[in-house]
Amino acid sequence: TPLYSSAASDVYKRQVFDLLFVNAGIIGPGHQSAARATIEELGQLFMTNVTAPIRLAERLVDQLRPQTGVLAFMSSGLGSVANPEGNNLALYKASKAALNSLTNSFVCELPEPRPTVLSLHPGWVKTDMGGENAMVEVADSCRGLIAQVERFAGQGGHHFVDYQGQKIDW
Repeated sequence: TPLYSSAASDVYKRQVFDLLFVNAGIIGPGHQSAARATIEELGQLFMTNVTAPIRLAERLVDQLRPQTGVLAFMSSGLGSVANPEGNNLALYKASKAALNSLTNSFVCELPEPRPTVLSLHPGWVKTDMGGENAMVEVADSCRGLIAQVERFAGQGGHHFVDYQGQKIDW
């Protein structure tokens, strides 16, 4: 049963979380062309990268530990509209920019005091998605992401940073 289903939600309703880390991402169609993309390709890409993470967060955000709980979304530096790189991943970039935008809207709707919400860029990581030429080892990215969660816990607000703690322009 997917975590965002109502049956699974009932199980998790009894839990209090210090951290909710929402990690969903697919690269999308190989062509990455808005002109060539089908409704099915865009639907799968945006449902996975944008809508599903927000739906999950909406179901579980009230279960974050007050004052210190962190809600983190796996974003990407390519999700910054200020970033001119990655034009060969145009649809993926658009999906991560849309995730950042919906996350911002979601955060603005949360009651005060708002929890800490992070949109995190893991770096270009050597994974199936990142490929062999990626610059960052999985372990280094994970250590860095954990460090950012610990650094921002209890601060409140919405922050867009990379695994090394560098602020990213929206």
